[in-house]
Amino acid sequence: MLPLTRRQIETYAKNCGVQDAEAFMKELQRQEAWRFANRPLDCSNLVQIWNAKGKFGTLQEQHEASIAAKLKDDPERPDNNLLTPEDARAGAERLALALALTQTRTLLAPGHEAAEGVLDPAAILTDWTDAKRNALLRRGLFDPATYGRIRFHHRSAEEYLAACRLKRLREKGMSINALKHFFFAEKYGAEVVIPSMRPIAAWLALWNDEIRWELIKREPEVLLAHGDPGSLLPEDRAEVLRGFAAAYGDGGWRGVEAPSIGEVRRLACPELAPVIRELWGKYPDSEEVVKLFLQLIWQGAIRDCVDIAEEVAFDTQRPDYQRSIAVSGLVACEASEVLRKVAKSFLAEQEKWSNEIVPNLAKQLFPAALSVQELISLIERTPKPRRGASEFSWYLELIAENIDPSSSTAAELRKAVAELIWNGRDKDQEGYWNIIGKYSYLSSGLAILCGKQLAEELPDDDFIWACAVANRFGSRPTEVGKPSLQALKEHFKNNATLREKTFWIEAELMNHLIQQEQNSFSQFNSVIENSLLGHRFIATIINDRRWLMNMLGDQSAPLKKREVAYEAIFQLWNFNGRLETEVDDILRAVADNASLSEKVKQDTAPKQKKETKLDRRWRKQECVRKGRERQRVEKWRKWRNELLTDTEAAFSQERVSSTLYNLYHWLNIHTKKHSPSKVWNKAALTQSFNEEVASRAAAACKEIWREETPVLWSNRPCDKRGECFYVWHYGLFGLMEESSSTGWAKHLKTEEAERAAAYATIETDGFPLWLADLAITHSDAVASVLGDEIDRELLLAADESYLPVLNAVASHADSSIKQLLKSCLLAALLRWDSITSEKNSIGHLG
Repeated sequence: MLPLTRRQIETYAKNCGVQDAEAFMKELQRQEAWRFANRPLDCSNLVQIWNAKGKFGTLQEQHEASIAAKLKDDPERPDNNLLTPEDARAGAERLALALALTQTRTLLAPGHEAAEGVLDPAAILTDWTDAKRNALLRRGLFDPATYGRIRFHHRSAEEYLAACRLKRLREKGMSINALKHFFFAEKYGAEVVIPSMRPIAAWLALWNDEIRWELIKREPEVLLAHGDPGSLLPEDRAEVLRGFAAAYGDGGWRGVEAPSIGEVRRLACPELAPVIRELWGKYPDSEEVVKLFLQLIWQGAIRDCVDIAEEVAFDTQRPDYQRSIAVSGLVACEASEVLRKVAKSFLAEQEKWSNEIVPNLAKQLFPAALSVQELISLIERTPKPRRGASEFSWYLELIAENIDPSSSTAAELRKAVAELIWNGRDKDQEGYWNIIGKYSYLSSGLAILCGKQLAEELPDDDFIWACAVANRFGSRPTEVGKPSLQALKEHFKNNATLREKTFWIEAELMNHLIQQEQNSFSQFNSVIENSLLGHRFIATIINDRRWLMNMLGDQSAPLKKREVAYEAIFQLWNFNGRLETEVDDILRAVADNASLSEKVKQDTAPKQKKETKLDRRWRKQECVRKGRERQRVEKWRKWRNELLTDTEAAFSQERVSSTLYNLYHWLNIHTKKHSPSKVWNKAALTQSFNEEVASRAAAACKEIWREETPVLWSNRPCDKRGECFYVWHYGLFGLMEESSSTGWAKHLKTEEAERAAAYATIETDGFPLWLADLAITHSDAVASVLGDEIDRELLLAADESYLPVLNAVASHADSSIKQLLKSCLLAALLRWDSITSEKNSIGHLG
């Protein structure tokens, strides 16, 4: 099962009865605790903790709660109380430590034979019965068995449990030297931490002072990047910072593994102010140390260090990212006076602030220290990058997401951004389908802002105009799937009064945008194509006939409006089948206007079809086509008779290829399918020809797949990768026919299984169904062929937009195939990432 997306987590949490879903999701984001909520059982457990305590607690507390919940009996499959909670916890800890010490990732599932690289739980829990071991492995702490292997569901939980086991062993008398032996070594004269044991050492350091001190001495960054820095005492966190600064403070960039912002957030607290002040300035050349201290001020809202953040924010010699973090710190500390100084400098001293950080800092300063007009002036003066969109596009979206939609500031911002986009429009537009302007990139943020405000109030004309600007400048007809625009259009779907006002506001807007003279049909078309009311021509107004008829019959309305309304009604009339009863209604509505009445009569009059030059040409072409079709059918009948008369000769070595070619094309037409696995149909051959033809065709195809091996996609010349020889299709037919026999895969040799796996890759609609059976009997062969092909495809990813086998695994593969290839995929992606990074490095050096 794939992990839940963040939107799915929110939906599922609401269904579980979460209290204050918005705060719940914000806390998940703040703590980066998504891994504790990315499957239904995890999410429901986390909701229970949240509802009970109103918080998640520290990372250590989250692990404890998650582990305790997952080690409970499954109420739908009780294990007859074979395991007490204490026994289950102890067993899980022992298995976790054993996996760590043997550097193994998987456990042997009950009932499967031992295999290399798989740890047998019976070799660890020697004092347990099989029933107890099996009961433990069925608990939610472990993923379901796949191909005889079981894993802990969360790697971090496995590491935490291993540390807990070592803590218990130390309490039972294990010497400190024996304990250190698991974690520390000396390599080439340097004291290091064993890489595979770093996460476990970081967890153990929470409870063992000597392990913690040894980590601080050797690799203090381990305590920042692993374990739970938030569970360390403030004085211990201070020592970690001293150790980190001492280890990496001298010199420039050292390439140290940087903690994520979530890990910094756990470490940060106001009590760190003295140590930050103590160390600040001692290591000005160390980017890692400076960055960490600035992030701590930001994430811990350490107000006693505001002067440090202010100093960095105004230091033009500092890198942009440091100044940006410093401003984030000032915002977190609510240093309003300093922030206003920053804003004034921002506006008046443009040369002191690079264009690259202006959008980010503007987002942080608005609306506390920047007014709407000041924000707009910053947008106007910041040049758009030559390549890609301006970062103001993204940051305006963030502002729109976070601003209070009911505030006067939000309304002022909506109006100002809409006017900015409108005033920056190109004078000469290509057409209604592609409205562009200097600030079109702001339209997505405007759409989000409008959408949120529409949920709060009924819009007036200015509000609808802003929505129309966001929509028209934000998309083309081919981009209707943009989430912000789709959400905006939802508000206009079923409100008839709102729809009528919107239609005419959009009509006026498009009249201003399209300067050239338009007839009434062109005006109508420019309004409804990609409109707020919909996006596809007549379907946009299919339910709006009532108010359109009202406008058509309104003698006081401007003639242009009535003409546009008529075009809409006429298109609806055509769409609904040109009903005669509706013509009288339309004529009565325009009875006061002679020109409109005449147009209605002309448009609705029965039309006599006259043969055009194009019609005559088509008629001649059709005669030729029919003649050729008769010849083709006659030729096919002759071939079919010869096939039925002398079937043996048709399948002789000299003629079998042409026979299979003709049968293939007949099947293709008969099934109306293009995928090889859906084209083959032995029953259809038997019914339309005879049993002998069908059997000989099947036998010939079986023989082909054993003799011909298809060339894998990655091994074909780049200009031939889209081609697939007919003989490979015939071989695939043979495999399909063979796989219809029970146990077919057991009779294959390894090289035959590898060839069959290669045939599976030529299927155009995902893998054939028989691949799952093949994978059960010949898992190594399937994993080898598909895994190697995925590896090669990733190497071509920079030059190819479509990777067929990788796409088939991701989109169509059976779950068993995905599990089989999981390790291959991970290894391939890691190699690909390494190669990509190396190429980028070489590019930078060059």
